[in-house]
Amino acid sequence: MQLIDKLSSQVETLSDRVASLEGPTTQTSPKDCPRPDDDVAPEVEHPRRAKPQRARAKSLSSVWYEWFCDMQNIKRQNRRRYHEAKVAVGFMKLSLPDGYDVSGTKAQVWQAGKDAEANILAFLREQNKKPKAYGTVVKTLKRMHTEGKLNDQILRHQALTTQGLAVDASHPRTVHVLLPQSVPTDPRSDNVGH
Repeated sequence: MQLIDKLSSQVETLSDRVASLEGPTTQTSPKDCPRPDDDVAPEVEHPRRAKPQRARAKSLSSVWYEWFCDMQNIKRQNRRRYHEAKVAVGFMKLSLPDGYDVSGTKAQVWQAGKDAEANILAFLREQNKKPKAYGTVVKTLKRMHTEGKLNDQILRHQALTTQGLAVDASHPRTVHVLLPQSVPTDPRSDNVGH
């Protein structure tokens, strides 16, 4: 019995120490503490963590500029972001109807990127699409490409490249080549009149 009394006095002493360290709160005794077999668990307030902040949406023109003027920065990123930037630049090339020259000054590269961004966003607005960040623009354009909605732009870009009006000194492995897609037909329209 002495052992139990001694242990309970130690528990009280320790709980007093903890209470003094935690600051002025209500005093609790070992009797007030819930036991493991109690049905109700005490409510513990955990401090809420701040949600991680996302970076602002990156514009298409900045992706274009980084691709042609600061390739090392893009290569340092992970492979998914590298591929996404590569595809974005491939789609941006389609949106420059008079061609482009990215072998010139950085100001010319930046201006070509701004023109490509404006043309892509105008094209998407015509299609009733409103993405802003380059990742969502790429997703939207990929979907449109598979539907064959970019075939005219792809053929025009191929003609500009053949004529030498699309000047790009990039390594072939860094170029995302887009080819025209065959437009799927509706199987119901084939059986009309049969």
